[in-house]
Amino acid sequence: MASIQHYLSDTQIIWENFNFASCKDFAVSEIWQENRCNGSATTVHRRVGNQRADEWLGQTGGSNIRLDSGTKTKCVMRILWIHRDTKRCLNGIDEATFQKIRAAFRHELAQDYLQTQYAGIGAIDAATTGQQIYYLCNHPKLAVTWSQDIKTKSTSVICLADRFKLGVLQSLVECQFIQERAASTMVPPLMCGILSSQEVDVETGDVKRAVRRIEVRTGYHEWANRSEGPERGDLVSLSAKISGGGSRIASNTRKLGVISEFCQFIMERMSGEPDTAGTDGISSIVHVLEKRTALQVLDLEYVRYRVQAQKEALFHLVSINNSESAQDIAEHSRVVALATNRDA
Repeated sequence: MASIQHYLSDTQIIWENFNFASCKDFAVSEIWQENRCNGSATTVHRRVGNQRADEWLGQTGGSNIRLDSGTKTKCVMRILWIHRDTKRCLNGIDEATFQKIRAAFRHELAQDYLQTQYAGIGAIDAATTGQQIYYLCNHPKLAVTWSQDIKTKSTSVICLADRFKLGVLQSLVECQFIQERAASTMVPPLMCGILSSQEVDVETGDVKRAVRRIEVRTGYHEWANRSEGPERGDLVSLSAKISGGGSRIASNTRKLGVISEFCQFIMERMSGEPDTAGTDGISSIVHVLEKRTALQVLDLEYVRYRVQAQKEALFHLVSINNSESAQDIAEHSRVVALATNRDA
């Protein structure tokens, strides 16, 4: 085997095996930039029929210049979006089309290798071309590979993710601060870091709302103003719900660690890219992301404490109920025994 990546890809795949859907087309996004210094950029979203895959690859390879309203533009980034349906274990693309595109991008090894780890980011050197193929992943709903053509400086990306992630990433490629830096190879991990940070806020907000309702139900809190109603359900089901909230907090703590690795990787790689590659400003965006995640760590720690307090409160209440039930059963048994003795 040629490398450690080849060996692990052949022997240590830990991601679930997914089938492919019978789709007639596939979703892509392209960032086209004016072919001049500091030219403006536009993003195009479209679906391409499977039979036109070769045509799309040729049009967006970076060497093709097109006229857009009389202005020469070139594709600086092209992205293949694939919906990863974790419930049905299904990738939303025709298998033959997927294999054709990943072969054209030379992403085969990176696509296989990222499935040997639950989370990670890195680069693999392509032996034949000398270009680097990048990958990042966060099991089970995010897998991204990308590379930049040495001659045309056009970046090719394959992104497999759930619908929420795809929606956020597709909106990001429309943002000016992403379009202006699309020529940098560090834009894909930057986008994934922003996405993951947003997910942490959404997930933490959901847990906070559930905790507030459970606090109202148990009464184990000292908040003066609470507008929420009490959480419904028996104490055992509430215990299960609060335990689930604890698991979600742990998952998001892990996700913040993954974001930190993304940021560190970006900063390490940035030192090797010239400013003319569109890297200007990426460092400042990474610093914003790092500050946000630092505060998210504090917030998660606070929510974790509240979750633990309610777990203990519910355990105490369930224990009291069980004790009272046991006493009732004992009293009922005593009454039955006395009645039986009298009848005898």
